[in-house]
Amino acid sequence: MIIDNYAKPMKTEITLHYKCNASCIHCYQDKNLTCSSVEECKDVERKIALAYKRGARILSLIGGETSLDPRITKFARLAKKIGYKHVLITTNALLLSDPDYVKTLVQSGIDSFKLSFHSTIPEVHDKLLQKIGAYDTLMTAINNLKNYHICLAFATVVTSLNYKDIPNIAEFVTSELKIANLTFFSCHN
Repeated sequence: MIIDNYAKPMKTEITLHYKCNASCIHCYQDKNLTCSSVEECKDVERKIALAYKRGARILSLIGGETSLDPRITKFARLAKKIGYKHVLITTNALLLSDPDYVKTLVQSGIDSFKLSFHSTIPEVHDKLLQKIGAYDTLMTAINNLKNYHICLAFATVVTSLNYKDIPNIAEFVTSELKIANLTFFSCHN
């Protein structure tokens, strides 16, 4: 049976900026990129509209750390108003431990969240993000997001520090959280 890939909703991905609130040891992002790399608001709005006109129905906003950009709620509202079916952000979840912030994001139209989840061992997750408490913050963020009818996904970068934990990550995400969307990436460094 041949599957018509063109029948699927097209996704467009827009990088908003390169700022981050973590210093992941596996990050491939050039640490020397400056804030001058920030997309102008009108350019982002134009890209959102143009991609929709060309058939995109899923908008993915990425960064640096997407949740650091105060404009994401504005872009999500615009995307939903235009007609996008889904708005996704990829995030390390460090800011999603605030339930009010999560509520603001969801109410703006962000209905899909891809969270970085690098180990079931708190010390390893924290070390990979170089942020003490990152694991606990992630667990709080997951609990905050569970209160909403949203799509939740996880991304794990496989490194020499966490490769033995991969089965545990898969088990935790699929069995305990009942999430089927888990992506593993090989380390770029």
